[in-house]
Amino acid sequence: MTIDFPLLTNAIGWTLVHFLWQGAAITLCTAFLLQLSRNARAQTRYLIACLSLALCLFAPIWELLQRLQTTKISLDEQVVSGHLLESKTALSWIDAMQIWFQMHIDFIVITWATVVAILGLRLLLGIFWLRSYTNGKRGVSNAYWQQKTDQLAEHFQIAKPVLVRIVNELESPITIGWIRPMVLLPASLLTGMTPSYLEALIAHELAHISRFDYVVNFIQNLIEMVLFFHPAVWWISKKIRIERENIADDLAASMLGEPRRLALALQELEYIQFTTPQLAQAAHGGNLMLRIKRLVRPEAQSINWKTAVTVVGIATVCVGFAANAALPTISQSKQVNTQNQIVAIEERNELDAEFAMADLREPSLHDQISSSPAVPKVSKSKGSRGEDVIVPARINFMKKGCAPEYPRKALRAESQGVSSLEVHFSAIGRIDAVDIVKSSGHELLDDAVKSQLLSGKCTATPGTLNGKPQPTTTRVDYVWKLS
Repeated sequence: MTIDFPLLTNAIGWTLVHFLWQGAAITLCTAFLLQLSRNARAQTRYLIACLSLALCLFAPIWELLQRLQTTKISLDEQVVSGHLLESKTALSWIDAMQIWFQMHIDFIVITWATVVAILGLRLLLGIFWLRSYTNGKRGVSNAYWQQKTDQLAEHFQIAKPVLVRIVNELESPITIGWIRPMVLLPASLLTGMTPSYLEALIAHELAHISRFDYVVNFIQNLIEMVLFFHPAVWWISKKIRIERENIADDLAASMLGEPRRLALALQELEYIQFTTPQLAQAAHGGNLMLRIKRLVRPEAQSINWKTAVTVVGIATVCVGFAANAALPTISQSKQVNTQNQIVAIEERNELDAEFAMADLREPSLHDQISSSPAVPKVSKSKGSRGEDVIVPARINFMKKGCAPEYPRKALRAESQGVSSLEVHFSAIGRIDAVDIVKSSGHELLDDAVKSQLLSGKCTATPGTLNGKPQPTTTRVDYVWKLS
């Protein structure tokens, strides 16, 4: 199985472009749902934000898969095959944007892939940096706090052993790992914070472990890495982190039975400047003042089950709308473009299709060459004066896959011209050979139309002599034109 890199690049590029509006639509739905559930539990708001972020990942994946299943790119985005149709009206701003994106699609994909690679490297370095604290050289064990952590872990019903390491460089407790979870405690907090407050912070970290937040956070980082270019992803991701910290606070406060103690512990952390990377779950995440306020003076939970049902219903509608609207229907695009081509052809009353303008002349069977651009009708008998009736072979450039695609380099250079070719047909209409008799002035354009004609994708009506199919040679002028 060979990979069609031009098709893959085009599909990825247009997937990224379409996610601009898809992400905006998802964000609007998310903002509405979060506003509607502003007094709901943190778990409800967290679920809404997580589903929205998952939808941000699902929408471009679904669109990309659909685009890769097509054998030919939609006409509304494959802006130029042959030439852009001349019309009496100027291009709309949407058409202009599509042309601009198509001309720069390679640059868009290369830039996106480069940034993703850089962010991926940064993510790996962050993981190795965090894992370096687990060895004995940078992190040491502490029997007292290990025992305290084990006791708290039992209350959270954490089956896996949670290791505790004391490190010097960190400024806040953080949690790393999933298979072998570990809590890293800054050495400065062991001497600068009362044991009861530090115990409250450890309970907060264990709440993250009990909920597998490290795994969710890692997936969240991957989504941010791939969809880095959209502010919606970062906004939704920020909401997830805020609600995640609120949930951990609620669980820790419930387990301790003293919300005030955790609030005071967080207040101590407020005066410290933190630089911990987001790969780990840290106790200082989110807005500390809002978290302290929630613990000391929790707001009334006014949302009821009816509101919850409404939230879920609207979320479902938004998901369905985004999933279906994420894909512009390719078949409909082709139908609309085809109809526009047919109307334009009828109005112009000449062989001027979106893909080509072919000046078909008489074949070499006869010395006399017709000057008329129209294709004569097939006759099964000699003319009224006993003259031979010769009908040239005709290429159906309107057939799907027949018209050559505008070379991208030529498109960027805005190259135009007419490639004049001599096409040799067999008696059954097969194209046997193609000779370039007059160049368009651009080798890329000449080679593109010649290669396409020889690819076997084009069909032709055989040339006839007095109604009988004959091998013929026909002159074809293929116009490469940008309107």
